[in-house]
Amino acid sequence: MNRIKIISNKSEKTRLLKKNLYRLINKYDFIIDNKRPELIIAIGGDGTFLKSLKETYYNQNLYYIGINTGTLGFLQDITINDLEECLRKIKENTYNVEEVSLIDISIVYGGRKFSYNALNEVVIREHELKVLRTKIFINDVELEDFVGDGVLISTPIGSTAHNLSVGGCIVPPSINVLQMQPLAPFPLLRKQPIFNSGIIISDKMKISIVPQARCSNKLLFTIDGDLFSFKEPISKIDIKLSKNKVKILRVSEVDFFARLKSKYSEE
Repeated sequence: MNRIKIISNKSEKTRLLKKNLYRLINKYDFIIDNKRPELIIAIGGDGTFLKSLKETYYNQNLYYIGINTGTLGFLQDITINDLEECLRKIKENTYNVEEVSLIDISIVYGGRKFSYNALNEVVIREHELKVLRTKIFINDVELEDFVGDGVLISTPIGSTAHNLSVGGCIVPPSINVLQMQPLAPFPLLRKQPIFNSGIIISDKMKISIVPQARCSNKLLFTIDGDLFSFKEPISKIDIKLSKNKVKILRVSEVDFFARLKSKYSEE
C-alpha cells in the first residue's frame, strides 16, 4: 500500500498537521495519488471521515484511516502524536483492518428507484418537520402504524452517534445488526404500541417504511449528515444491512469499549 489521497477540513489545526504529514509521507516513501489511491487519509473530525467515504463512493477496494483534529472524533483513530508511528506501521504492514457494514437505502419515488449508502445512520422525517405517519414492515410483515417525529436507523458504528443521543443502545461493530429507533413516538390510544423503543434488526432482515398520504408522504432524509428532500410522494423505503463493507485501518489493537471510554470520558 503506497498511494495516498488526503481529504481534510480547513481548520488551522489541520493545516499545520498536513505540513508534518507531507514531510512524513516523503520520509516513508509514500506517493500522493489523487486519481488511483490505495489509502484515503481523512484529517478532521467525524464529518471529514464521512466526507472521505462519500467522495470515494464508499469504495470497497480502498482503505480508510482518520487523523483527529476535531473534537470527539470517534471515527478518527489517530491523534497528532501518533502520526509518525501510524505511517511507519502502514509502511511495515503491521496494521489491522476492520471491515465495517454499510446501510443500503432504496427509495421508490415517482416510479423510479434511488439507492444510497450510509456508514452511520439514516433519519427519516416529514419534509416540513411535521408529524410523520407511516406503516413499518419487517421482512414484509406489517409491524404497526407509526406516528411521531421520525425514525432513525443506525449501524453499530453509528450507534455511538445520533442514536445514542435519543436513547438508543451502544452496539459493538462485531455484531452485524441494524438498530431502528423512534423519534418522539406518539402513543396511539387504541392499542399498546410495539415501536415505542428501539428494535434490533438482524443482517438477514429488511425494514420497509411506507409513508401514509393522509398525513404527508413527502419526506426529508438525513443520510450520514447530508440532507435529501423529497417534495413529491414517496411510495416506499427499503433499508437493510449491505453486503458491501468498507475497510478501516487500525494501527493499534484497542478494545471497542476502551476506545468508547477514552472518547467520552471527561478524565
